[in-house]
Amino acid sequence: MINLMAHKANCMHNSQVQVQYEFRNDSLFVHFEVQTEKLHLNPDFTTVGFNNNGLWDYDVVEVFIQKKDDSNHYLEIQCSPLSQKFALLVKKPREVTQSIQSLCSKVSASKNALGFSADFEILFNDIPGHGNELRGNFFSCLGPADAREYFALNINQDDQADFHRPDLFQTLGQI
Repeated sequence: MINLMAHKANCMHNSQVQVQYEFRNDSLFVHFEVQTEKLHLNPDFTTVGFNNNGLWDYDVVEVFIQKKDDSNHYLEIQCSPLSQKFALLVKKPREVTQSIQSLCSKVSASKNALGFSADFEILFNDIPGHGNELRGNFFSCLGPADAREYFALNINQDDQADFHRPDLFQTLGQI
């Protein structure tokens, strides 16, 4: 398991997020383990489909993934501890996005005594771009707004956490 790095602006350092990933047949499998003192949840989001705009304001783990090419488009998938999901095709960070209602990929989570775990099975066909090189980053947002904690495989060094930085994506492997 790989420990995600905490952003320097995190108010508290009570949480820990670990990730593990591997390629399985025609998909990328990502497993998160989150340890946190208290979960920040909203039961009003649906567990059906991927259309939960605003889910990121609550506890989530996230995968941003792309097949490396000139478009620089990437897929953003989030999952809460309640298995609520959100997906977005990002064509230009914070400017041009496309809502995704459904994916063939599977995402689920479960709460446990220490926090929660989540599993992503992202089909290569759901990942935008062309080519064989997969690039991405793994993230977590935890806690309420006044004590929010941000974690990433490769975290930005600015004063505020910013996950929409394809320049910080890492090569995850060849498919």
